[in-house]
Amino acid sequence: MDFTGFPHFRHPLDAGGAYWTGNMALNQVFCLVTIWFYSEYYHGPAKLERQYLFPVFGSLALVWVLSFVTFLSSLNPGYWEGFLSLETGAGYCVRYFRANVGDEEKQIAVFAMNMKKWTPIADEVRAWTKLCFKRWKDERPSWFTKGLIAGIPDDYIPTEEVSVLHEAARGKRRLTLDRMDVAQRIQVVVDASLIEQRLELAEAGPIRPIMTLASWRQDSFKTR
Repeated sequence: MDFTGFPHFRHPLDAGGAYWTGNMALNQVFCLVTIWFYSEYYHGPAKLERQYLFPVFGSLALVWVLSFVTFLSSLNPGYWEGFLSLETGAGYCVRYFRANVGDEEKQIAVFAMNMKKWTPIADEVRAWTKLCFKRWKDERPSWFTKGLIAGIPDDYIPTEEVSVLHEAARGKRRLTLDRMDVAQRIQVVVDASLIEQRLELAEAGPIRPIMTLASWRQDSFKTR
């Protein structure tokens, strides 16, 4: 991250805003420290003199600062605070779910996130899912896909509906994440990811690639 400067990693579910910005700044500081160690302790052949190294570093650092300032000036000012945010991934998951009460398509995207990060509201999510599941099944909104259903643990679904799902699996236990092969798990992640990605496009917010969404779900595969 420090050598790519990929700005999407400032999201709370990745590195976080303050850590990302600090990492960018520390990268420049460590370049300066490296030059100092080189000039002080390297005495081998073809050594570059200090009077050349520091001006070159200073010039490149200035270019970096100007580039970063130009980048910030091109953004919507509403996104600036994201570069200094101290919000954690767990805090983001909780805030995201509670801030979108009443918008089920947004709330259901919580299942695209690592379950360990929203443990503090697990009972809240469970009660909400159990309350709404039968209605979703009857109404069949576009986001209520088989992949999404498979990503919801049994204890988050009404008992009678779990029985129906098992019966639909021809007498076998319904297919869930812990019983899927790699290809099926990827499909679940893609289904959940497309929901959140579509919502972010609609809000013109910073979009995170599906690859990182998949990484957020990896631990979930091991906990079910």
